[in-house]
Amino acid sequence: MFSINKTTVTPVQQDTRFVGRVKRVIFRNPDNGFSILDVETDHPEAQNGLVKVKGSSDLRPGNECECIGRFEHHPKHGYGFEARAIVPIIPDTDEGLVRYFNSGIVKGISGTMGKRLVDHFGTHALNLLSRADPALMAVPGVKDKTFERITEAWKQHEMVYRIMRALKEYDIGNADAWLIYKTWGEKALPTIKEHPYRLTSIRGISFAKADRVALSMNVDKDSRQRVLAGIRHVLSEAEDEGHTRLDWGVTRYRASKLLGIDPETVSETMISAVADDILAGYKIDEKAWVANKSMYDAEVRIAERIADIMVSAPPWEETPWTMPDGMDYSPSQRAAIQNAVTSKFMVMTGGPGTGKTTVTRSIIDILENQFNANVLLCAPTGRAAKRLSEATGRDASTIHMMLNYNPQQGFMYDAMNPLQCDAVVVDEASMLDTRLMRSVLNAIPNHAMVLLVGDADQLPSVGAGNLLHDLINSNRAPVARLTEIHRQAQDSRIITNSHAMNRGEMPVMSEDPNSDFSFHSMEKEGIPEHIVDLVTRVIPQTQGIDPNEVQVLTPMKGYECGTRALNVRLQEKINPPATEKPETHHGDAVYRLHDRVMQTRNDYKNNVFNGDMGKVIAVNPDEKLVTVQFDGHDRPVEIAGTQLDQLLHAYAVTVHKSQGSEYKAVVIPATTSHYVMLNRNLYYTAVTRGKKQVHMVGQPEAVRIAVSREGQARHTGLQLQLHGMLDPIQNASSTDDIPQAGVRAGRMNTP
Repeated sequence: MFSINKTTVTPVQQDTRFVGRVKRVIFRNPDNGFSILDVETDHPEAQNGLVKVKGSSDLRPGNECECIGRFEHHPKHGYGFEARAIVPIIPDTDEGLVRYFNSGIVKGISGTMGKRLVDHFGTHALNLLSRADPALMAVPGVKDKTFERITEAWKQHEMVYRIMRALKEYDIGNADAWLIYKTWGEKALPTIKEHPYRLTSIRGISFAKADRVALSMNVDKDSRQRVLAGIRHVLSEAEDEGHTRLDWGVTRYRASKLLGIDPETVSETMISAVADDILAGYKIDEKAWVANKSMYDAEVRIAERIADIMVSAPPWEETPWTMPDGMDYSPSQRAAIQNAVTSKFMVMTGGPGTGKTTVTRSIIDILENQFNANVLLCAPTGRAAKRLSEATGRDASTIHMMLNYNPQQGFMYDAMNPLQCDAVVVDEASMLDTRLMRSVLNAIPNHAMVLLVGDADQLPSVGAGNLLHDLINSNRAPVARLTEIHRQAQDSRIITNSHAMNRGEMPVMSEDPNSDFSFHSMEKEGIPEHIVDLVTRVIPQTQGIDPNEVQVLTPMKGYECGTRALNVRLQEKINPPATEKPETHHGDAVYRLHDRVMQTRNDYKNNVFNGDMGKVIAVNPDEKLVTVQFDGHDRPVEIAGTQLDQLLHAYAVTVHKSQGSEYKAVVIPATTSHYVMLNRNLYYTAVTRGKKQVHMVGQPEAVRIAVSREGQARHTGLQLQLHGMLDPIQNASSTDDIPQAGVRAGRMNTP
């Protein structure tokens, strides 16, 4: 049984539990919080007063905690405690409370400030913090702003602590509790009690965790609430893989396996959910598919908006115009300009060296100078918008800024409040996902012209959908393909090799570090060290490029050639510790003055977005405060406490994170350790990020594997929506009315 009141839980089962104090953090994974701790305790199973505890935690040495789980013997790590929960304990002594603050567990109250509070009020300081009592102003250094900061910090910490204590039996750790609090605030516990499966909307909380909470609240195993939550989770996982729809049979199989129930029960719930307009079901050539209703509606809306925009002629249809003077356009470039000027909706695509930037600039010149049109320029990321602005000599913004995004209310510009413009140009359109594309088209007035510019051979969007491919392959809108490589670009090995790799051919490999494209062949063990040497010595000496202008691009976060390991090595060489460089720790990461960093989540308050890169210009260790000057931003941004979770070192970044960016020099590891990620789209995208130099380091076999493999096909419905070919499933009364998908062990079949 499970019941939530203020801070208590009736556990489902009894586990071993003990109280102790963290002596040492042996290991911590910064991505998921998994930790190995040495905990001091008087439990009988302790060895020399210590127990090795494994579980999710962000506790520091000195923190007292309650550990819940089981003692087990691991074949590799030996005897230890597998914790389902490691819950902090707020001390009830002055000495313990000082240690508590010193550990940094209260984000926003430094150890120095914590000691002052305890010296002045003892443990009574906690009551004063909870009440935001002005008596705290008597503590030295506590003025108006400090008072507001520390009382707000304690309010948040106390609420997170309550969430953790309430859910401690269910694997909800400190990091999860923080995200729950940030999402629902003080309504968190009532929300979980009423809608436990909404926990899956919290980043990092698995369906299994939410399911344990729900089942402990007496949610029936076969209940519609649980089965529907499982189906939605399966569809959301498919969206994480880039798909906007899923084979009916695959969905049924995966959900029944996830939930441990009969597939027929899943199918019956799917049928009723489709009938109730909660899910979308449709047939293609007598084969059934299912989608989350919001995703299905987004594709419907995109198709509707494109039709609405294309139905009328552009407002300048009768206005005479001429090609800009002084340009020697190729045939495909000239055709692209002609189509753009006479179309209401057009896609322009082409690889590196084909002149997308030149043509885009010429189209904008004609629209503004010959038609007096009001043209808005935008791109999915801040770096891409900055490049667009530099290339065109005009203001460009992120899509979120153009649509005036508000975290509470969404996009301020929409169908009811459209943009005031005559044309919209969206660059790096390969990065557009389905939901973002819907929002863009919703805000564009029917009279305006739309131009999408992008390289269809790059990696598709991180979010679900395959917009550029679907629009190009649908033949429902004009498409301009730039095919000729400029004469001046034909001498660039970066460009010729990227096109060769895109055709499935091996690049021309030269070991000359002075070449604009070089390949340094070696076994995987030597790759990390050679990458560091290239970045910190070879490229600066031979090319005069500062190490901070060399970008390492890697397929994955993990392994020795992943971002995590390479960032540690590169930080040590490029920005080593020094007495004049203050630093602060967050998890296993060390943020130091002059570090290169990247934002990994959208921060609308500070106008900083996922993928924005910058430099640490100040660090306050006492406050665990890092100040970052992001590229292209007028003013620096202060990031403190748990917000540091959204900041990563950027000496090495994933190829996905590099989309829309360009760097003077790029270094790319090539290793079979990244086998699962190797495909031609990924390496093609990585190589085309290099402006002056590209260095690939590692195993030629990894490149051969990559260029021989296309990226995973995405299952989307947009092309079919554009052609009106979907046949909605209506009035199905049983699974007999659903076409069989012919699924085998959950494998997905293409239409």
